[in-house]
Amino acid sequence: MNRLIAIAALCLVVGALIAGLIVVGSPNHARNTKHDERRLMDLGQIARSIDCKTPNRMPTELSEDELRAVCNQRISKGFLIDPETDEFYDFQIISDVEINICVTFYDVEELKKMRFYKRNSPKLKFDGNVGCYSQTFDELEPA
Repeated sequence: MNRLIAIAALCLVVGALIAGLIVVGSPNHARNTKHDERRLMDLGQIARSIDCKTPNRMPTELSEDELRAVCNQRISKGFLIDPETDEFYDFQIISDVEINICVTFYDVEELKKMRFYKRNSPKLKFDGNVGCYSQTFDELEPA
């Protein structure tokens, strides 16, 4: 009888663990979601640091000093680096007046469902799991 109760209790515990993982997701999924939220927050900070009425110039690289030179706004190096890889986000010069800053996300569809995305999303364009923030400096003279 005791053995039967122990087996039933074990089945109940295992069932609860499986149900919990289904509802909440795996620890790996939670970690990936956390990294995606951080990446989105970083892009928002970068976007705000270079989106001003009278930019001094277009940035030529992704660095604290370079972005500060655009609009005289401070930005921490921590916002320029991927939280998981410790690499700088991808910075692309598209033309004489346009740049892109791109980030690879784990799950774009999951990211778009979050309130965090809806409130804090810079203007992102997605190509698969890569999201790019594009900034045009129309007021500047082409180089």
